[in-house]
Amino acid sequence: MTVQNEQPALTPPRDPEVGRRLHRRQVRREILWPMFGVGALFVVAVVLVALATRLEAAQIGAVADVMVTLLVLLPMVICMLPLYILLMLAVFGMSSLHAGSERQLNRFNDLVYNVSARTMRFTGTVNQRVAKERLRVAGTEGLMNQAFDDNKVDGLIEPEGKTTDEIG
Repeated sequence: MTVQNEQPALTPPRDPEVGRRLHRRQVRREILWPMFGVGALFVVAVVLVALATRLEAAQIGAVADVMVTLLVLLPMVICMLPLYILLMLAVFGMSSLHAGSERQLNRFNDLVYNVSARTMRFTGTVNQRVAKERLRVAGTEGLMNQAFDDNKVDGLIEPEGKTTDEIG
């Protein structure tokens, strides 16, 4: 048997005043109190530095250092934190990519080494065959030079473009 006017236990009450009070309490707890805490911490730090140095003219630098730290350096560190985290994630990602590609690069390096070794063996074989053929035809080299050399006349080589009448 169920009652029709009953609301489930998980739904909030429908009273608008309760929602406003809850909102005000959250604003105080999450926005105002942290702001007051940081402001109080700032005032306490300045007072402590002022008391420690007793505000002598030569020790104003200590107060300035604290002020620069609180007003410039800490906000800068807070603003740069996401960039630092992003860079750390990038370094981690590059490390994992390097580890993943190392095996493929080693295989490629081995392939290049094997191709280079085969090429060296092949060119060595070709060089040996060419040297053997050259030795075999070395006796006919002088004959070939005489047959195909156009500038030879009576055993003398003429300069390019001149006839024997111009030389003598």
